Amino acid sequence: MGKRADICAFVNALYTSSSYPSFGPVRFAEKEKDMREYARSFTKNLMEARNASTYLDFYQDARFGQIAKYTIALECCIQSLLEDAGFYSLAHVLESESDMECSLLLASNFYYKQAIQMLRNILEEVFLPIHFCKISIWARCII
Repeated sequence: MGKRADICAFVNALYTSSSYPSFGPVRFAEKEKDMREYARSFTKNLMEARNASTYLDFYQDARFGQIAKYTIALECCIQSLLEDAGFYSLAHVLESESDMECSLLLASNFYYKQAIQMLRNILEEVFLPIHFCKISIWARCII
């Protein structure tokens, strides 16, 4: 990643209106470090499972890069929601962050079906209620 990456620009834009404008780059650096650790974990587990016959540096892999970008975006959005009290259910928002971490852990250990289920939990517990709330508000405006 880097300071010119689109995810870095997203994180910086997310925190520019806060009272600490330098928080965006700090938060991005923290999350990038976390993703490096996940990449190492994925690479280590792959090497152990394949008896070191195949080496893949996940930090340089484009597909892992997409996962890292979306993870950073989701975690920063969750933190921003929590800071602004813009959530509808604190328990669901907090649980979604641990669901994302769980999904990454499961995927790094080759439990793909279970990892996808954790991502589905995020969709069902966080994004669908927001979507239905938006539809409900839109329907009230029409009536």
